Amino acid sequence: FCKSQNPLSFRSFIMADIDALLNGFASRLDVVEKSLGISGGGGGGGAAPAASGSSEVSPSVKAFDDFSNPELAKFTAACAAIGGEDLATCSKLVTDAWAAQRAFLVMASECKKPADLMGAMKSTGVVDACQAANKAVKRGDFELHYKAVQEGLGALNWLMVEPKPRDVIEAQVGAQDYHANKIRIQYKRNTDKFDENQHAFCDSFKKLLNDLIPYTKAHHLTGVAWNFKGKDMASFTPPAAPAAP
Repeated sequence: FCKSQNPLSFRSFIMADIDALLNGFASRLDVVEKSLGISGGGGGGGAAPAASGSSEVSPSVKAFDDFSNPELAKFTAACAAIGGEDLATCSKLVTDAWAAQRAFLVMASECKKPADLMGAMKSTGVVDACQAANKAVKRGDFELHYKAVQEGLGALNWLMVEPKPRDVIEAQVGAQDYHANKIRIQYKRNTDKFDENQHAFCDSFKKLLNDLIPYTKAHHLTGVAWNFKGKDMASFTPPAAPAAP
Protein backbone atom coordinates (compact mmCIF):
# COMPACT_ATOMS: atom_id res chain seq x y z
CA PHE A 1 0.00 0.00 0.00
CA CYS A 2 1.20 3.47 -0.86
CA LYS A 3 1.46 5.91 2.03
CA SER A 4 0.39 9.50 1.62
CA GLN A 5 3.22 11.96 1.97
CA ASN A 6 0.74 14.43 3.46
CA PRO A 7 -1.57 12.66 5.95
CA LEU A 8 -3.79 15.72 6.43
CA SER A 9 -4.29 16.16 2.72
CA PHE A 10 -5.12 12.47 2.32
CA ARG A 11 -7.54 12.60 5.24
CA SER A 12 -9.28 15.65 3.76
CA PHE A 13 -9.62 13.82 0.45
CA ILE A 14 -11.17 10.79 2.16
CA MET A 15 -13.53 12.89 4.26
CA ALA A 16 -14.70 14.76 1.19
CA ASP A 17 -15.53 11.47 -0.50
CA ILE A 18 -17.38 10.26 2.58
CA ASP A 19 -19.36 13.50 2.82
CA ALA A 20 -20.34 13.23 -0.81
CA LEU A 21 -21.41 9.63 -0.32
CA LEU A 22 -23.50 10.45 2.76
CA ASN A 23 -25.14 13.43 1.09
CA GLY A 24 -26.03 11.30 -1.90
CA PHE A 25 -27.45 8.61 0.35
CA ALA A 26 -29.50 11.16 2.32
CA SER A 27 -30.93 12.59 -0.89
CA ARG A 28 -31.93 9.17 -2.18
CA LEU A 29 -33.45 8.28 1.21
CA ASP A 30 -35.48 11.48 1.15
CA VAL A 31 -36.88 10.57 -2.25
CA VAL A 32 -37.80 7.08 -1.05
CA GLU A 33 -39.47 8.42 2.11
CA LYS A 34 -41.55 10.88 0.11
CA SER A 35 -42.60 8.21 -2.36
CA LEU A 36 -43.70 5.93 0.47
CA GLY A 37 -45.31 8.71 2.46
CA ILE A 38 -43.19 8.13 5.55
CA SER A 39 -40.70 9.92 7.74
CA GLY A 40 -38.30 8.43 10.19
CA GLY A 41 -39.26 7.67 13.78
CA GLY A 42 -38.63 5.37 16.71
CA GLY A 43 -39.41 1.69 16.81
CA GLY A 44 -40.47 0.46 13.39
CA GLY A 45 -40.26 3.80 11.57
CA GLY A 46 -42.70 6.67 12.02
CA ALA A 47 -45.30 7.66 9.49
CA ALA A 48 -45.57 11.12 8.02
CA PRO A 49 -48.20 13.18 9.82
CA ALA A 50 -51.28 14.40 8.00
CA ALA A 51 -51.35 18.05 7.08
CA SER A 52 -52.86 20.31 9.71
CA GLY A 53 -56.64 20.31 9.43
CA SER A 54 -56.61 17.28 7.14
CA SER A 55 -58.74 14.20 7.75
CA GLU A 56 -55.99 12.00 6.34
CA VAL A 57 -54.10 9.67 8.65
CA SER A 58 -50.64 8.16 8.46
CA PRO A 59 -50.09 4.75 6.83
CA SER A 60 -49.56 3.14 10.23
CA VAL A 61 -52.87 4.49 11.57
CA LYS A 62 -54.67 3.45 8.39
CA ALA A 63 -53.26 -0.06 8.81
CA PHE A 64 -54.55 -0.06 12.40
CA ASP A 65 -58.03 0.92 11.19
CA ASP A 66 -57.96 -1.69 8.42
CA PHE A 67 -57.39 -4.62 10.75
CA SER A 68 -59.35 -3.27 13.74
CA ASN A 69 -62.64 -2.17 12.27
CA PRO A 70 -63.86 -5.55 10.92
CA GLU A 71 -63.05 -7.47 14.12
CA LEU A 72 -64.32 -4.71 16.39
CA ALA A 73 -67.59 -4.78 14.45
CA LYS A 74 -67.86 -8.55 14.93
CA PHE A 75 -67.18 -8.20 18.66
CA THR A 76 -69.77 -5.47 19.21
CA ALA A 77 -72.28 -7.46 17.14
CA ALA A 78 -71.70 -10.52 19.32
CA CYS A 79 -72.25 -8.44 22.45
CA ALA A 80 -75.46 -7.03 21.02
CA ALA A 81 -76.67 -10.50 20.03
CA ILE A 82 -76.14 -11.84 23.57
CA GLY A 83 -77.87 -8.73 24.86
CA GLY A 84 -78.25 -7.20 28.28
CA GLU A 85 -76.61 -4.39 30.20
CA ASP A 86 -73.48 -6.36 31.07
CA LEU A 87 -72.62 -7.17 27.47
CA ALA A 88 -73.38 -3.59 26.44
CA THR A 89 -70.82 -2.55 29.05
CA CYS A 90 -68.25 -5.04 27.72
CA SER A 91 -68.82 -3.71 24.22
CA LYS A 92 -68.30 -0.12 25.36
CA LEU A 93 -65.18 -0.96 27.36
CA VAL A 94 -63.47 -2.50 24.33
CA THR A 95 -64.69 0.17 21.90
CA ASP A 96 -63.50 2.99 24.17
CA ALA A 97 -60.13 1.31 24.77
CA TRP A 98 -59.58 0.77 21.06
CA ALA A 99 -60.43 4.41 20.34
CA ALA A 100 -57.92 5.50 23.01
CA GLN A 101 -55.27 3.23 21.54
CA ARG A 102 -55.91 4.74 18.12
CA ALA A 103 -55.60 8.27 19.53
CA PHE A 104 -52.23 7.32 21.01
CA LEU A 105 -51.05 6.00 17.63
CA VAL A 106 -52.25 9.16 15.88
CA MET A 107 -50.25 11.16 18.43
CA ALA A 108 -47.16 9.04 17.73
CA SER A 109 -47.52 9.61 13.99
CA GLU A 110 -47.60 13.38 14.49
CA CYS A 111 -45.32 13.99 17.48
CA LYS A 112 -41.79 13.51 18.72
CA LYS A 113 -41.39 10.86 21.40
CA PRO A 114 -42.13 12.54 24.75
CA ALA A 115 -40.13 12.00 27.90
CA ASP A 116 -43.38 11.35 29.78
CA LEU A 117 -44.93 8.29 28.13
CA MET A 118 -47.38 7.83 30.96
CA GLY A 119 -48.57 11.38 30.34
CA ALA A 120 -49.20 10.41 26.72
CA MET A 121 -51.17 7.35 27.85
CA LYS A 122 -53.30 9.55 30.12
CA SER A 123 -53.90 12.36 27.65
CA THR A 124 -55.18 9.96 24.97
CA GLY A 125 -57.47 8.11 27.37
CA VAL A 126 -55.62 4.78 27.43
CA VAL A 127 -55.15 4.82 31.20
CA ASP A 128 -58.80 5.68 31.84
CA ALA A 129 -59.96 2.93 29.48
CA CYS A 130 -57.86 0.28 31.20
CA GLN A 131 -58.91 1.44 34.66
CA ALA A 132 -62.56 1.33 33.60
CA ALA A 133 -62.13 -2.30 32.54
CA ASN A 134 -60.54 -3.12 35.89
CA LYS A 135 -63.35 -1.48 37.86
CA ALA A 136 -66.10 -3.08 35.79
CA VAL A 137 -65.35 -6.66 36.90
CA LYS A 138 -68.08 -7.97 39.16
CA ARG A 139 -69.57 -11.25 40.27
CA GLY A 140 -72.56 -12.60 38.41
CA ASP A 141 -73.54 -14.45 35.26
CA PHE A 142 -71.10 -12.42 33.15
CA GLU A 143 -68.12 -12.31 35.48
CA LEU A 144 -66.05 -14.34 33.01
CA HIS A 145 -66.86 -11.90 30.21
CA TYR A 146 -65.71 -8.95 32.28
CA LYS A 147 -62.53 -10.76 33.29
CA ALA A 148 -61.75 -11.72 29.68
CA VAL A 149 -62.14 -8.07 28.64
CA GLN A 150 -60.06 -6.84 31.58
CA GLU A 151 -57.17 -9.19 30.82
CA GLY A 152 -57.35 -8.63 27.09
CA LEU A 153 -57.20 -4.86 27.36
CA GLY A 154 -54.02 -5.26 29.38
CA ALA A 155 -52.45 -5.77 25.94
CA LEU A 156 -52.60 -1.99 25.48
CA ASN A 157 -49.52 -1.80 27.67
CA TRP A 158 -47.60 -2.62 24.49
CA LEU A 159 -47.80 1.11 23.75
CA MET A 160 -45.14 1.72 26.42
CA VAL A 161 -42.97 -1.38 25.91
CA GLU A 162 -39.62 -1.54 24.13
CA PRO A 163 -38.02 -3.42 22.46
CA LYS A 164 -40.54 -6.31 22.26
CA PRO A 165 -44.14 -5.05 22.42
CA ARG A 166 -45.28 -8.36 20.93
CA ASP A 167 -44.46 -10.18 24.18
CA VAL A 168 -46.98 -8.09 26.12
CA ILE A 169 -49.73 -8.72 23.58
CA GLU A 170 -49.12 -12.47 23.49
CA ALA A 171 -49.16 -12.67 27.28
CA GLN A 172 -52.49 -10.88 27.54
CA VAL A 173 -54.06 -12.93 24.76
CA GLY A 174 -53.22 -15.99 26.86
CA ALA A 175 -54.53 -14.36 30.03
CA GLN A 176 -57.90 -13.49 28.52
CA ASP A 177 -58.14 -16.96 26.97
CA TYR A 178 -58.11 -18.46 30.47
CA HIS A 179 -61.51 -16.85 31.10
CA ALA A 180 -62.78 -17.10 27.52
CA ASN A 181 -62.17 -20.84 27.47
CA LYS A 182 -64.43 -21.19 30.51
CA ILE A 183 -67.14 -19.38 28.54
CA ARG A 184 -66.58 -21.74 25.62
CA ILE A 185 -66.92 -24.74 27.92
CA GLN A 186 -70.03 -23.31 29.56
CA TYR A 187 -71.65 -22.93 26.13
CA LYS A 188 -69.98 -25.97 24.62
CA ARG A 189 -70.93 -27.11 21.15
CA ASN A 190 -73.16 -30.17 20.84
CA THR A 191 -74.82 -29.47 24.18
CA ASP A 192 -78.18 -28.01 25.16
CA LYS A 193 -76.47 -24.80 26.34
CA PHE A 194 -74.60 -24.18 23.08
CA ASP A 195 -74.74 -20.51 22.07
CA GLU A 196 -73.01 -19.36 18.89
CA ASN A 197 -73.03 -15.77 20.07
CA GLN A 198 -71.02 -16.66 23.17
CA HIS A 199 -68.38 -18.29 21.00
CA ALA A 200 -68.42 -15.26 18.68
CA PHE A 201 -67.79 -13.03 21.70
CA CYS A 202 -64.70 -15.06 22.63
CA ASP A 203 -63.38 -15.61 19.11
CA SER A 204 -63.79 -12.06 17.82
CA PHE A 205 -62.14 -10.52 20.88
CA LYS A 206 -59.21 -12.92 20.67
CA LYS A 207 -58.83 -12.21 16.95
CA LEU A 208 -58.90 -8.45 17.59
CA LEU A 209 -56.06 -8.83 20.10
CA ASN A 210 -54.09 -11.35 18.04
CA ASP A 211 -54.16 -9.07 15.00
CA LEU A 212 -52.15 -6.53 16.99
CA ILE A 213 -49.16 -8.88 16.67
CA PRO A 214 -48.62 -8.68 12.88
CA TYR A 215 -49.59 -5.01 13.03
CA THR A 216 -46.87 -4.16 15.54
CA LYS A 217 -44.40 -6.32 13.63
CA ALA A 218 -45.06 -4.30 10.49
CA HIS A 219 -45.26 -0.80 11.99
CA HIS A 220 -43.90 -0.78 15.55
CA LEU A 221 -41.44 -3.65 15.69
CA THR A 222 -39.33 -2.45 18.61
CA GLY A 223 -41.84 -0.09 20.17
CA VAL A 224 -44.24 2.63 19.09
CA ALA A 225 -42.80 4.52 16.12
CA TRP A 226 -42.78 8.22 16.99
CA ASN A 227 -42.23 10.95 14.41
CA PHE A 228 -38.82 12.47 15.15
CA LYS A 229 -39.65 15.33 12.77
CA GLY A 230 -43.01 15.92 14.41
CA LYS A 231 -44.37 18.47 16.88
CA ASP A 232 -44.26 18.38 20.66
CA MET A 233 -46.89 16.35 22.47
CA ALA A 234 -48.09 19.48 24.27
CA SER A 235 -49.42 20.91 21.00
CA PHE A 236 -51.27 17.70 20.02
CA THR A 237 -55.07 17.63 20.05
CA PRO A 238 -56.49 14.11 20.35
CA PRO A 239 -58.66 13.24 17.34
CA ALA A 240 -62.38 12.80 17.65
CA ALA A 241 -63.36 9.18 18.17
CA PRO A 242 -64.12 7.47 14.84
CA ALA A 243 -67.65 6.34 14.11
CA ALA A 244 -68.58 3.03 15.70
CA PRO A 245 -67.92 0.08 13.37
